[in-house]
Amino acid sequence: MRCPLDSDAVTASQIDQVACNWFVAEGLKQLYGINDFAKDTNGHWLTANEIADYVRAHTDTWSSLGVAKDQTVLQNAAAGAANGQAVIAVMTGGAHGHVAIVLSGDLQSSTTWKDAAGQPLRVPNSAAFSLNHVDKAYVGCRLSAAFSDPSEVEIFWRLKQ
Repeated sequence: MRCPLDSDAVTASQIDQVACNWFVAEGLKQLYGINDFAKDTNGHWLTANEIADYVRAHTDTWSSLGVAKDQTVLQNAAAGAANGQAVIAVMTGGAHGHVAIVLSGDLQSSTTWKDAAGQPLRVPNSAAFSLNHVDKAYVGCRLSAAFSDPSEVEIFWRLKQ
């Protein structure tokens, strides 16, 4: 959870505005050797909205598990992370959206996410960062800490090659 030492003005500006994208891009690179969302030849990091577009378009390497309001999707996300797959949660919207990494670990009951019957959803562990809310950055908390509404969150995993 540190900033790059050799940031150019464009990269630094993008990180300052939407740090979640840089955090996920660098996290996937460090944890899994995946460089899908890194800085392109124009010096541009994909925003969360662009990450969502990328994984939807690259079905040869990424697959949608579904929307986070579905308990089966959350269970599959946790199982994929436990199996060593890269798993991300993305909410599109606004100028940039939001993205987080799903981590391995036991599902935990959410205090904020509920199923259709009003029962707490059991959610996977995750890591999230947003420079605009640095006090809420974390590694190893419930996925529901990163997003307020599970119906707005789509979960993807990277297919093992």
